[in-house]
Amino acid sequence: APHKHDLVDPLTVSYYFGKGYQQEFSYTGLMDFSGWLAVLQAFQFAEHVCKGFDNIRSYCQNLANEAVELLETEWGTKCIQDKDHRGALPIIPLPHGDKAPKGAEVKVMAYLLVNNITAFVLFEEWAGIPTLCVRLTCQIYNCMEDYKKLAQAVLKMKGNYGSFAAAGWEMLKHH
Repeated sequence: APHKHDLVDPLTVSYYFGKGYQQEFSYTGLMDFSGWLAVLQAFQFAEHVCKGFDNIRSYCQNLANEAVELLETEWGTKCIQDKDHRGALPIIPLPHGDKAPKGAEVKVMAYLLVNNITAFVLFEEWAGIPTLCVRLTCQIYNCMEDYKKLAQAVLKMKGNYGSFAAAGWEMLKHH
């Protein structure tokens, strides 16, 4: 409503603060144009270094399939999505993930992070039971070594996601 414009300001104060509604919102402070400026170079990188988007998709899909096979074998669990529906973002239950306490996902992520492993850990309904899982993000900058390291770190916890992972949480809080 135009009659309310003088009551509204952008959340980030910038150069045009106090110069009226239209100017204040035309450029907000901390606006970063680098993403827009890098689009052409990103497409060139994908085409020339990665040999095109089809190659990128193929690499990511193959990596996801290999990672799922590895983790299913190492952990004795089964990927939630079937091969045709997981893309490069498979979700795999952790061993004994159905027995994990509430809040374990944050502690497990912290434990992994302290061990230089970035992974998204979440609770997912699996056969009607909330189960602690990891969602992989298979990208062109990942390799199988990343998932081998993840497999070993999770096995080291021996399904004790509440207390074992709490040590990682404490280390992260004081890091």
